[in-house]
Amino acid sequence: MATDVGAAPAPTAPSPSNLPLLLSIVAGGGTFVGGVVLLALLPTPPSSSTFPPKSSYLFGRLQAASAGVMLILSINLLAESLPKTGLLDGALWLVAGAVVMYVIERLIPDGGGDAGGSGHGHGHGNEDMLPLHAMDASGAAAGEMLEDAAGKAKGDDGTRQSGGATGGGSCFWVIQNLFGDSRNGPVSSVLARAGFVTYLGLALHNLPEGISVAVSTASSLRLGVSLCVAIMLHNVLEGMVVALPLWFATRSRTRVLWLTLLNGLMEPAGVIVAWIFGASYFLEAPGRVERILCAVAGVMGSISFAELIPSASLWIARGAATTVAGASPTAPVEVSRKWINARVAAWTILGMVAGWTIMALADVILVFFVGKAEP
Repeated sequence: MATDVGAAPAPTAPSPSNLPLLLSIVAGGGTFVGGVVLLALLPTPPSSSTFPPKSSYLFGRLQAASAGVMLILSINLLAESLPKTGLLDGALWLVAGAVVMYVIERLIPDGGGDAGGSGHGHGHGNEDMLPLHAMDASGAAAGEMLEDAAGKAKGDDGTRQSGGATGGGSCFWVIQNLFGDSRNGPVSSVLARAGFVTYLGLALHNLPEGISVAVSTASSLRLGVSLCVAIMLHNVLEGMVVALPLWFATRSRTRVLWLTLLNGLMEPAGVIVAWIFGASYFLEAPGRVERILCAVAGVMGSISFAELIPSASLWIARGAATTVAGASPTAPVEVSRKWINARVAAWTILGMVAGWTIMALADVILVFFVGKAEP
């Protein structure tokens, strides 16, 4: 049959090779949406150069909630992956991921000293009571826990130090100026480091998710689409976790939005990885993606226990001077470590509940679209 050469070609649906990439972009877009949601909920962050105790307390609680979100994501990844990897194999990949992330975290230049909650030292030993000198409402006086940060960030002559190891100074400069604001002093350095570690962990988490979308779409279009929607939903929560320290450290909406967008683009990067190896590479051995997910669960667990929870404890301790009932605004107060741990635990559990709720909603969507769980 003859065809009209001059006629415009009829629109065609995306080819199967392009569809996984489009779905992964939609799924990764949830991270960007999470950044937008956080900016809407916290429209005006405190200045990191004069970080008031009340803001320290707020940031500590949100950090604990972020740890809870990452922990429930880790548990969910393990629950989905272990049936295909086996207990021993999955446990080995879990430990490997945790160890690798812990080593990376130790190698990151600690421009903020121990105040940032890296877990390397709390500065108070093992005392049951934490002496905290209250600060005025404007936060003009530096907190005790940030004095070491200022000392490490700058030398005795007031010049900024390079960071020790070869390349450490450059790495610290990138972290502080991309994930923080070098003009805002040691508090921004502390927040920038926490933001970088969280950002790295969730970026690593998004990569195998993109592979999962590609593999699922190759095996079942319906499953791929529903999995895309489910991932997009819990990526909103992850985007809020990523954006939190960035917003407090940089006070730049543009930078928060760009960085959360780039974090979400690790999903289509995972699809590209699947293209390089071929979807059949993963489909022929179903446990390959699951092993990666077990390692990612270890990465996020390491970040939660070694970075976010210690950070939350220290920020809550710093802000406790204005939250303890009856505390004088000028007198030093002693806050029980049990008091601090109880609040960290409560907000961590709250984050886990929020994460579980989002994942339960995602599971309902999966069942609704797919009809029943597919092996």
